[in-house]
Amino acid sequence: MIRNFIRTVEVMLPFLPLSVFFHPRFQRLGDLAAGTLVVYSKPRIDPVIPGPPPLEKVPVNFSLSREEEAAILAFRYRSGGWSEARRVELSNHLEKMTGEVGLKGVSKLMGMAHWLEEQR
Repeated sequence: MIRNFIRTVEVMLPFLPLSVFFHPRFQRLGDLAAGTLVVYSKPRIDPVIPGPPPLEKVPVNFSLSREEEAAILAFRYRSGGWSEARRVELSNHLEKMTGEVGLKGVSKLMGMAHWLEEQR
């Protein structure tokens, strides 16, 4: 009731509705007085960019730290949003681990990630 009463006052004074733009949660004066919250009816949905399809599993025959495993798995899941050149660039940093460079290195790294995922 308080919120609607203040709304009638806001309609009469044209500069009061501008208070929405100055509040961090976009609340009107009526919302502040009544203690109500602004709720968005449509949830914000971030686009999901699918990663490349799972490849043939490539066993990892050496020990990895948790951070290294997480980095390989993150490469697989995040690489769907990268260009091919960026995937190659990042996989080339792991040449000592994969033994490959270029697209072969990307494929081997993806296969290693697939194998690690199956092991969990």
